[in-house]
Amino acid sequence: MLYLFERMLKILSYPIVRQRIEELSRAGADPLTLLMQTALNCPPNDKANIRFFTRLQARLTKLADDLERVYKRVDSTVSDPLTYSLVWRAFLIDHSLDFAKADKRFNTALHCSNRCKVFVNFFRAEAEAVAAMHREYKRAQKIGGIGPIIRHVKQSTGQFHDECVADILQGAYDALGVKGSFSAGKLKKLRQRHYRELLRSPAPRPTGLESLYGTFSDPEKWDKLTL
Repeated sequence: MLYLFERMLKILSYPIVRQRIEELSRAGADPLTLLMQTALNCPPNDKANIRFFTRLQARLTKLADDLERVYKRVDSTVSDPLTYSLVWRAFLIDHSLDFAKADKRFNTALHCSNRCKVFVNFFRAEAEAVAAMHREYKRAQKIGGIGPIIRHVKQSTGQFHDECVADILQGAYDALGVKGSFSAGKLKKLRQRHYRELLRSPAPRPTGLESLYGTFSDPEKWDKLTL
């Protein structure tokens, strides 16, 4: 996630971007979604963004696979009568026939196994979310990568706010050192040409970033992304 955070911080360092995001937030938009979609789609067809999606999905999947091997090994160890009897005798020797401590160790092992299962499901769900975002990213490139941003603003606020969106995009391009020019008029023409595609469906949910930082409705949480 470090790559995405770095882009988000660079974009947010521009005062006009922060100002416009706060204005749209007061109108009903989610600032984190705006910032993430801007960081992911500016500029369009960026090779770094494509690498980000593929590598993140692969790492989440590998992490889930590794944890799955761990809990299966623990389950097989404590559930097999022969193996467990050996472990049980070792516990008794180590703790001077303290049955309470031995039983506590056994329950701890089962608890760790169950917790691993929870995290496996979480990481697999996150990998699926990243895959969905990657598919959405590919579709967004057909209209310059800004479709998810415009769609979120419209669906969350009820209006397009072309001037605010144009300032956010222009500030993002300037912050990332990318050539590009945006205005309310250009966005309006773009909407008219791709109206159905822009309002096709809501963008997929953010990944674990949302669980880490919330929706930034709390000013103290919002300040975590300031420089």
